[in-house]
Amino acid sequence: MNQILFVDSDPIALNSLKTALEGRESGWSATFVSSAQAALNLLASRWFDVVFTELRMPGMGGAELLEHLKLHHPSIIRVLLAQPLADSQLDRAIAVAQRFVAKPWDTSSLLANLESVLGAWPRTDNPLVRTIVGRLAMLPSSSTTYPKLVYVMSRNDATIDQLAAVIATDPALSAKLLQVVNSAFFGLPFKVASVPQAVSYLGLTSLRALVLLSSVFAAADSCPIVDGFSPSRLQRHSLLCARLARTLVADQESRDDAFTAGLLHDIGMLALAVGMNKRYALALRHAERSGRALAEVETSFLGTSHVAVGAYLADVWGLPAVVVDAIERHHDTGATGAPGDGVVDAVRLAQAAAECIERGDPRLLDAGLTPAQVELVDEEFSLAGIESADREPLLAI
Repeated sequence: MNQILFVDSDPIALNSLKTALEGRESGWSATFVSSAQAALNLLASRWFDVVFTELRMPGMGGAELLEHLKLHHPSIIRVLLAQPLADSQLDRAIAVAQRFVAKPWDTSSLLANLESVLGAWPRTDNPLVRTIVGRLAMLPSSSTTYPKLVYVMSRNDATIDQLAAVIATDPALSAKLLQVVNSAFFGLPFKVASVPQAVSYLGLTSLRALVLLSSVFAAADSCPIVDGFSPSRLQRHSLLCARLARTLVADQESRDDAFTAGLLHDIGMLALAVGMNKRYALALRHAERSGRALAEVETSFLGTSHVAVGAYLADVWGLPAVVVDAIERHHDTGATGAPGDGVVDAVRLAQAAAECIERGDPRLLDAGLTPAQVELVDEEFSLAGIESADREPLLAI
């Protein structure tokens, strides 16, 4: 049974939480305390899977509690309960929280968030995966743009302008977002000149994926070089796979999910490069020399793989279940044909097609695509006419 800890100094809010969860049949057990210090006392002797904390409390605040959890209990999922107000403590807490519930909350949204958080746990029973993701949550990037973005998106009344305003606080990210949207691989017949326009074009899910990816790449850039691993090459591969997946998915309503899953399908490699730097270099070297599948070698050397880490990371950050599933299954062979697996199949084919293009085979002979799919990709990309130099600066963020 999952153990949940709620921390809030407001007795009315705490009673409301208790009332919301009372009498519900579930797979969790909830504990309620009124201070961060009381939470730390419990954590010294008890295990919790998830901690929900209010931001403003007497003594130690929610931001400091979340920072303590990240440092000393990184495998515990950290959820912030806070009102959407400008506050330095809020910025501090947002940098280390993994999920966000805006106050005032309603019972249905709180329960949905709780069930979503707990849904990540069955994905892996490996404490190493949870620890790597937990420590990665506060990314050593130049800003906290991604968690701020997710925080704004947690509000039901969030608007495109508000999201664009968050991104606009990070000039470097704003410029690079516009660079990505205006790149040849998006094939737009017009130039996107503003961040709000870029946000409107990408859609919320793809926007979150792009900003998340940029944050993790920033983390990788700040770490020692991992022999055999090239963040810039993976950046280019990720966006190429995303564009291909969006082209290949059969259900047009799933294009946004396919793009996001393609963009993030190998994000676990970045997390491993950041979290297990030297050991990951050994795994990469062995995979190259032995010819064995990378995920298989990773599991042998590290006890986990980029597939497991990537899926869990996406799940913890609250990305759609279909995206998480595609990340987890992108190395599966053969089309499933099962209902709802269109995004999984699109990402699998997109990865194979991207590898063909990167090897200099624009005809996609070894990608496993049908003639109709090859024609579709060729029409969308005009791949035969794209020079390698034009493919280089795909996602320099």
